[in-house]
Amino acid sequence: AEDENTDALILYLEWLRDGRKFVENGLKLLSTAKPLCVIKGGVGKQSSEAVKSHTGGLTPSYEVFKAAVSKIRGYLATEIQDAVEVCELARRLKRLNPSRIIIVTNSGGLGVLAASHLDLSGFEIPRPPSKLVEALSKLGLRNAASNPLDLGGDTYIETLTDILTLRELKEYYDLAVLAYVPTAAETPEKIAKVIEEKQSSFTLPVIGYFAGEGSYEIVARISKYLPVISSSWILSRALIYMREFNRGFRS
Repeated sequence: AEDENTDALILYLEWLRDGRKFVENGLKLLSTAKPLCVIKGGVGKQSSEAVKSHTGGLTPSYEVFKAAVSKIRGYLATEIQDAVEVCELARRLKRLNPSRIIIVTNSGGLGVLAASHLDLSGFEIPRPPSKLVEALSKLGLRNAASNPLDLGGDTYIETLTDILTLRELKEYYDLAVLAYVPTAAETPEKIAKVIEEKQSSFTLPVIGYFAGEGSYEIVARISKYLPVISSSWILSRALIYMREFNRGFRS
């Protein structure tokens, strides 16, 4: 909590010696607005026995542990992947509490998956209003009036990043999700270069969501410019956590 070089914390633990101290330190971390993501080993009966055999410690009731993590506004992860991605989003998009989200995509399936998870999690996915539709038409995008805004599988990254620079987005949305599957004509280097050049002009906070061939290399190259997620499930979990974590903090 007191380390100025620490923006967020990922914690793996199997058992607690002092639950009260855990909550006390967690509240201290919360007071500094630093996100905490917790991975709990030894959840079921058999895994709890495994913890006992190699640590000699007793694992607390999982429900009791969940309540303790909730009290300090921590994120209780299912696995390492969501712990890392949720913590990174919460760290980089600190104080963000989005309710209205636009999904810009060249993949109908990827966009629909993201929209489904967000919708079920209570986030708004509003259609572009007429003013934004008009701005999109000036980019050559006719009848672009849906959300997810699906531009088709042959659309290059430049078109999607151009959309993310529109001033009109800020009037109607709090957050954009860039859901992208690389076309056959694009290399990871080219996609990363376009995002690097355009990201400073984006008018909303943007989360990257990439799939398909080359997506891992793209993520490795662009993660310094955009926070990224690897699944729609993690996206919704991250935004739910950020909504809860930022409750009570000023923007």
